[in-house]
Amino acid sequence: MRPAVGAYGKLKLLFQLTAAVCCLLFMCLIAQLWGYNRLTRELAAARGELAHVEGGIAAQENEQEKLLEINSKIADLEKLFEIEIRDGAPLILLGELSKAVGVEVTGLTPEEVKENSSIIEVPLLLSVKGDYLDILAFCQEL
Repeated sequence: MRPAVGAYGKLKLLFQLTAAVCCLLFMCLIAQLWGYNRLTRELAAARGELAHVEGGIAAQENEQEKLLEINSKIADLEKLFEIEIRDGAPLILLGELSKAVGVEVTGLTPEEVKENSSIIEVPLLLSVKGDYLDILAFCQEL
Protein backbone atom coordinates (compact mmCIF):
# COMPACT_ATOMS: atom_id res chain seq x y z
CA MET A 1 0.00 0.00 0.00
CA ARG A 2 0.97 3.49 -0.69
CA PRO A 3 1.07 6.03 2.04
CA ALA A 4 -1.79 8.41 2.02
CA VAL A 5 -0.62 11.63 0.55
CA GLY A 6 -3.96 13.25 0.19
CA ALA A 7 -5.59 15.77 2.48
CA TYR A 8 -5.96 13.18 5.21
CA GLY A 9 -2.25 12.34 5.08
CA LYS A 10 -1.24 15.97 5.16
CA LEU A 11 -3.46 16.63 8.16
CA LYS A 12 -2.11 13.57 9.91
CA LEU A 13 1.49 14.66 9.22
CA LEU A 14 0.71 18.21 10.35
CA PHE A 15 -0.88 16.91 13.55
CA GLN A 16 2.11 14.66 14.27
CA LEU A 17 4.56 17.53 13.71
CA THR A 18 2.46 19.83 15.88
CA ALA A 19 2.28 17.19 18.61
CA ALA A 20 6.06 16.62 18.45
CA VAL A 21 6.81 20.35 18.61
CA CYS A 22 4.34 20.79 21.49
CA CYS A 23 5.92 17.88 23.40
CA LEU A 24 9.41 19.34 22.94
CA LEU A 25 8.27 22.80 24.00
CA PHE A 26 6.38 21.33 26.97
CA MET A 27 9.48 19.41 28.12
CA CYS A 28 11.62 22.51 27.76
CA LEU A 29 9.00 24.57 29.58
CA ILE A 30 8.83 22.05 32.44
CA ALA A 31 12.63 22.12 32.79
CA GLN A 32 12.59 25.92 32.76
CA LEU A 33 9.83 26.07 35.38
CA TRP A 34 11.63 23.55 37.57
CA GLY A 35 14.86 25.57 37.34
CA TYR A 36 13.01 28.82 38.02
CA ASN A 37 11.36 27.39 41.15
CA ARG A 38 14.69 26.06 42.42
CA LEU A 39 16.41 29.42 41.85
CA THR A 40 13.62 31.36 43.57
CA ARG A 41 13.90 29.08 46.63
CA GLU A 42 17.68 29.52 46.71
CA LEU A 43 17.27 33.27 46.30
CA ALA A 44 14.79 33.42 49.18
CA ALA A 45 17.20 31.42 51.38
CA ALA A 46 20.10 33.69 50.39
CA ARG A 47 18.03 36.81 51.15
CA GLY A 48 17.16 35.41 54.57
CA GLU A 49 20.81 34.66 55.28
CA LEU A 50 21.79 38.13 54.06
CA ALA A 51 19.22 39.76 56.35
CA HIS A 52 20.57 37.69 59.26
CA VAL A 53 24.16 38.72 58.52
CA GLU A 54 23.20 42.39 58.09
CA GLY A 55 21.41 42.28 61.44
CA GLY A 56 24.51 40.76 63.03
CA ILE A 57 26.74 43.45 61.54
CA ALA A 58 24.43 46.23 62.75
CA ALA A 59 24.31 44.68 66.21
CA GLN A 60 28.09 44.32 66.28
CA GLU A 61 28.60 47.99 65.39
CA ASN A 62 26.16 48.95 68.14
CA GLU A 63 27.91 46.65 70.61
CA GLN A 64 31.32 48.08 69.64
CA GLU A 65 30.09 51.59 70.46
CA LYS A 66 28.71 50.38 73.78
CA LEU A 67 31.97 48.55 74.51
CA LEU A 68 34.04 51.68 73.95
CA GLU A 69 31.71 53.68 76.17
CA ILE A 70 31.82 51.06 78.94
CA ASN A 71 35.61 50.75 78.71
CA SER A 72 35.96 54.51 79.22
CA LYS A 73 33.64 54.34 82.24
CA ILE A 74 35.64 51.43 83.65
CA ALA A 75 38.88 53.34 83.19
CA ASP A 76 37.39 56.28 85.10
CA LEU A 77 36.15 54.02 87.89
CA GLU A 78 39.41 52.09 88.14
CA LYS A 79 41.14 55.30 89.14
CA LEU A 80 39.00 55.32 92.29
CA PHE A 81 40.10 51.83 93.24
CA GLU A 82 43.81 52.10 92.66
CA ILE A 83 45.47 50.31 95.52
CA GLU A 84 48.08 52.17 97.43
CA ILE A 85 49.91 49.60 99.43
CA ARG A 86 52.33 50.82 101.97
CA ASP A 87 54.96 48.36 102.95
CA GLY A 88 55.10 49.52 106.57
CA ALA A 89 58.85 50.00 106.50
CA PRO A 90 58.69 52.99 108.88
CA LEU A 91 56.91 50.86 111.47
CA ILE A 92 59.31 47.95 111.08
CA LEU A 93 62.31 50.20 111.29
CA LEU A 94 60.74 52.32 114.04
CA GLY A 95 63.24 51.20 116.65
CA GLU A 96 66.24 51.93 114.46
CA LEU A 97 64.79 55.27 113.39
CA SER A 98 64.12 56.29 116.99
CA LYS A 99 67.69 55.43 117.99
CA ALA A 100 69.07 57.37 115.01
CA VAL A 101 67.05 60.47 115.90
CA GLY A 102 67.64 60.11 119.64
CA VAL A 103 64.14 59.43 120.97
CA GLU A 104 62.56 56.44 122.67
CA VAL A 105 59.30 54.84 121.48
CA THR A 106 57.29 53.95 124.58
CA GLY A 107 54.05 52.73 122.99
CA LEU A 108 52.36 51.82 119.71
CA THR A 109 48.58 51.33 119.92
CA PRO A 110 46.22 50.82 116.95
CA GLU A 111 43.11 53.00 116.98
CA GLU A 112 39.63 52.31 115.55
CA VAL A 113 39.57 51.61 111.78
CA LYS A 114 38.23 54.50 109.68
CA GLU A 115 36.48 53.57 106.43
CA ASN A 116 35.92 56.15 103.71
CA SER A 117 34.48 55.56 100.26
CA SER A 118 37.85 54.65 98.78
CA ILE A 119 40.28 54.40 101.72
CA ILE A 120 40.55 52.25 104.81
CA GLU A 121 42.69 53.85 107.48
CA VAL A 122 44.20 52.18 110.53
CA PRO A 123 45.46 55.02 112.74
CA LEU A 124 48.23 54.27 115.22
CA LEU A 125 48.82 56.06 118.50
CA LEU A 126 52.55 56.44 118.94
CA SER A 127 54.03 57.41 122.32
CA VAL A 128 57.50 58.88 122.17
CA LYS A 129 59.84 60.13 124.90
CA GLY A 130 62.74 62.46 124.30
CA ASP A 131 63.86 65.99 123.46
CA TYR A 132 61.22 68.18 121.74
CA LEU A 133 63.30 68.95 118.65
CA ASP A 134 64.29 65.28 118.33
CA ILE A 135 60.63 64.27 118.56
CA LEU A 136 59.77 66.77 115.81
CA ALA A 137 62.58 65.39 113.63
CA PHE A 138 61.32 61.85 114.33
CA CYS A 139 57.76 62.79 113.31
CA GLN A 140 59.07 64.46 110.18
CA GLU A 141 60.93 61.26 109.22
CA LEU A 142 57.76 59.22 109.61
